[in-house]
Amino acid sequence: MKHMPFILVLALLGFSLTTFWGCEEINPNAVSPEDSTAAVAAVEQAHTALESLMGTMLNADPDSAQQMLDMLDFSAAYELYVNAHELDPRNNEANFGLGFTGFLMVSQDPALQDMVLRWEHYFNLHEPFVVDDGGTLGKSGFGLPLNTQAMVLPLAHIIETPLALSKMSIDDVPQFSEFQALVEATILPVVATSITALTDIDLDSNFVFIVSGAMQGDAEATPIELDLTEVYALESGMEALKSVLLTVTAYNFDFVSFDSVGIVTELSQGSDFATLKSGGSAALSGAHTAALLAADKAVSALDFLESETDNQDDDLIHFNAEDDPGQIRATIEDFQASLQAPNRVHYTYWEDMYDDDGNWTGEQQIEDSLMVDIAQFFLNPVTDFKAMLPPYTMGTQRIYSYEYNHLMEHIHAEEDSVNISGLDNAYLSVTFDYALQDSMPQVSALVNLGYFQYDLLNTPESDLPAAVWDLYAQFQELIVQYSDQLYHYPSISFFWSGNVSTGTSLVIDGDIAIDYEVQTAVHVAPLVTWNASSYDEWLLAWPDPTMQGIFPEMTAAELANFLGIDEYNWNDFSI
Repeated sequence: MKHMPFILVLALLGFSLTTFWGCEEINPNAVSPEDSTAAVAAVEQAHTALESLMGTMLNADPDSAQQMLDMLDFSAAYELYVNAHELDPRNNEANFGLGFTGFLMVSQDPALQDMVLRWEHYFNLHEPFVVDDGGTLGKSGFGLPLNTQAMVLPLAHIIETPLALSKMSIDDVPQFSEFQALVEATILPVVATSITALTDIDLDSNFVFIVSGAMQGDAEATPIELDLTEVYALESGMEALKSVLLTVTAYNFDFVSFDSVGIVTELSQGSDFATLKSGGSAALSGAHTAALLAADKAVSALDFLESETDNQDDDLIHFNAEDDPGQIRATIEDFQASLQAPNRVHYTYWEDMYDDDGNWTGEQQIEDSLMVDIAQFFLNPVTDFKAMLPPYTMGTQRIYSYEYNHLMEHIHAEEDSVNISGLDNAYLSVTFDYALQDSMPQVSALVNLGYFQYDLLNTPESDLPAAVWDLYAQFQELIVQYSDQLYHYPSISFFWSGNVSTGTSLVIDGDIAIDYEVQTAVHVAPLVTWNASSYDEWLLAWPDPTMQGIFPEMTAAELANFLGIDEYNWNDFSI
């Protein structure tokens, strides 16, 4: 298979989104000789603008490649390629350059990068989706097929996105709504133009885009050839991008306001939040078409690659002896099948563990699966997701944010003369602890002197040296100082040990460790009250746990578990 400079893999790695745009019909006779000549000149200018960037890209350290890519500005080269394309749509160097630089610019968008990271967080995807026979449906991100062991196909997010949407937090709604607007106003036009330009190349079987030595940052380097293999692979990534962008813009996520009134208004059943937009059904149908087309374009890339008979040493992508095109095709077929019929999807997630007393004991990784008919999401879309939930009443609650703090406070006490009969050179330890549990202060003050232990909360003052009581007084002063700031996880502790001799001075000196949380913010959050009076009644109140066939085998209990709801927290559920 072709060897690809890692940065091109990176450029085609990462993010899935777009809208359905047709190809402009071109009349080749409409291009004047003057415009054709001007287009060639514009392409040369664009190549020059790209040269200064390509060398940096191709020689970047893989560990910092994305950060480096984000700092590069492809807009000048992109605009020149756009200008050349407008002058002469037949100029395929302009078309490829436009599609390539357009995709690079889209890949840099921080909002797009953030969305993909959040999706992976929501669904806890550490591994690719796999089907029952062990084949992969594609890893997260975009890229060209490199080899059968580490193949990167731009397909996984098409499956992931609808599932991740079901777990989106209300805290992300404002950002997600802004992201939708950004996609429609900024990202989609670039993607649309790039797709149109790349499509214009498809019929030119002799197309070659040369990455010169100058572009590679080394004038003596052997030129690299990009042909229809790369064109089809890039189109596959762009069509996958189109599919997910259509998906994330199909539903309404606008809020009138994020105060108590706005939350209750938007999240109550019957509102327009989480409902299909007027053009949402067409968008989802187009997303399904684009997803299938993304797979078709990946197959076209393999077809062209296998049909090549010339020397491929200078090609960007070429087969190695150990590569198995049949395995790659089988993987793509798995993905195509998953878009057209129910398929079992495997995934992993982390689950908190608790003992019988409800104390958290750690985390365990869970392997699970569910049957998904993703075609139903695209072709039989839910009109209003709130109507798919059991009846509820929407309210609000105040959520407080806290900042954790850790510090050390020094304390010191001494006594000139200690007289304790019979305990000369005895061991002395002082242990003070304070904690706030269930809003109730818990104080422990223990002193070990020789074989005896004293609890300062009920010990006569005359039983211990005055320095111990002085130290305890300082400890209590710190409790007063910090108690007004403490909440939920506060603790103050001090420990010191030494030996005491009668008739000698006693010095107790050390640091108190203080851990506490300070309230930093308060905000209004949704609070759902289900109309059902019991968990069993609530499960029976789900209108359609299959979500109109998206999860064809799903029961209400299984859907609740997928959403993180169980019989212990069902009636204390917040979005």
